Amino acid sequence: MSIKDALKLMKDEDVEYVDVRFTDPRGKLQHVTLMHTEVDEDFFEEGFMFDGSSIAGWKSIDQSDMKLIPDASSVYIDPFYAEKTMCVHCTVVEPDTGEPYARDPRGTAEKAEAYLVASGIGDSAFFGPEAEFFLFDDVKFSVSMNKVSYEVDALDAAWNTDTDYEMGNMGHRPGVKGGYFPVNPVDDAQDLRSEMLSTMKRMGMKVDKHHHEVASCQHELGLIFGTLTKQADDIQKYKYVIHNVAHAYGKSATFMPKPIAGDNGTGMHVNMSIWKDGKPLFAGDKYADLSQNRQTDYVFTWEKLLALEGNTAAYLMYAYARLSKMLRESQDEVDEGPINLREEAERRLALALCRFPETLESLTTDWRLNALTDHLYSTAGALMKFYDECPVLKEENEEVRLSRLRLCRATAQVLKTGLGLLGISTVDRM
Repeated sequence: MSIKDALKLMKDEDVEYVDVRFTDPRGKLQHVTLMHTEVDEDFFEEGFMFDGSSIAGWKSIDQSDMKLIPDASSVYIDPFYAEKTMCVHCTVVEPDTGEPYARDPRGTAEKAEAYLVASGIGDSAFFGPEAEFFLFDDVKFSVSMNKVSYEVDALDAAWNTDTDYEMGNMGHRPGVKGGYFPVNPVDDAQDLRSEMLSTMKRMGMKVDKHHHEVASCQHELGLIFGTLTKQADDIQKYKYVIHNVAHAYGKSATFMPKPIAGDNGTGMHVNMSIWKDGKPLFAGDKYADLSQNRQTDYVFTWEKLLALEGNTAAYLMYAYARLSKMLRESQDEVDEGPINLREEAERRLALALCRFPETLESLTTDWRLNALTDHLYSTAGALMKFYDECPVLKEENEEVRLSRLRLCRATAQVLKTGLGLLGISTVDRM
């Protein structure tokens, strides 16, 4: 939606107020409401000044001036206010320079999308979040000088099977880990969730489903995937609708990860894809149908190398430990004899080893450790292929067996040297 379209919507819907919304560093949606007479084309182009000193984690009082830049494409009519109100999501910028404010989550999303294109990695990325939540009828908490406590309750909670109610206890409620996903009357929130989803649809959001989740009092609504900033705006609207519809039903919605013990907690699965030239970059014919495209010139950090998500360090250390085990268990004395490359897998591994000195030489002129980790990773991959196709200890031909043991020893030396340059100590056993 363009600025002209947004202004036309104001006129067509007879909008009285414009609610200007932004997200704070903790992910909470904040707002300030303006009379419609204050909103024109200049408002969208030049932005709106506000005091950021009272927003937790943002600005000190002496640097409190900040500016909101409304995004006309994000406007929608609020479904809850008594007076006709149009809402618009904003990016926060520094008023003096116009630069995006570093602690603005929406600005961070916009910069990430711009970086994706500028880096050449891809031209678009899509995200499909699945945010779960709990609904309770009663929420109490206290943090005071003499006690810390909280308590939640709900008519359909698993722990209320023997609770006395004035209208009687019908007994229809999901058990612990039993909420996925029986029909009503066990699932008593069908109409509530339907109203939530219908409200989102009327706001222009792309939605597809809703259901009870595994835990007692736990639910989920489905959003159809979209680009990062658009989807971030939608997840804020998602939470806003859920909180307000639940409130209208006399219930309290929470996205806390673990409000109750002994049952499933709440997560937010996010389906992601990166595309370039109309093709998905994650899909391929490698492990788990992934492309494992390692051509991107990513920036090396120790955190990336040691991150559990990638397991790069563990993978390389395992490759070295497996070689060490093989050499220990060998009954042959591995001498300095020739390495005869009979099989394709042997040649690929040997070629990777021959390229190691070239990789080391490149580090003397351009200290890019990602080039070294990439080389070690590809070497370990060639080693795994070698294992699959070329028996070593079980090879009956002594000449072939010794040749392959020499190749394994050379590979172990390369891995140990490379890992040592990365500051990682090798282990012989894992």
